[in-house]
Amino acid sequence: MAIIEKEYTVDLSQVGNSNLLTNHGILELLESIACYHSSLVHLGINEINETGFTWMLLHWKVKVFKRVCYGDTVKVKTWAGYANKFYTLRDFEIYDNERKFNLYCKF
Repeated sequence: MAIIEKEYTVDLSQVGNSNLLTNHGILELLESIACYHSSLVHLGINEINETGFTWMLLHWKVKVFKRVCYGDTVKVKTWAGYANKFYTLRDFEIYDNERKFNLYCKF
């Protein structure tokens, strides 16, 4: 199981009035790293026409321990779990710039 990780800076479109990362912002980060991981195995959005395969994030359980602020750097990790020919389960973790665990997500 390969763990893919990438750093992101929380931007204005991902925070709410309190300058904290919103649920929508969290899903944007998870979607971004899932897309990045797919491209690494040649199943990304640029390969859809060639492969005939696509993917979507569907049905998620998210546990947020702490929300980060606008401008914070976060490390997002993902890895694929169980897979069959119809779907793959994927897990995510988000860490803040102090490397404290902030979120766990299971798709």
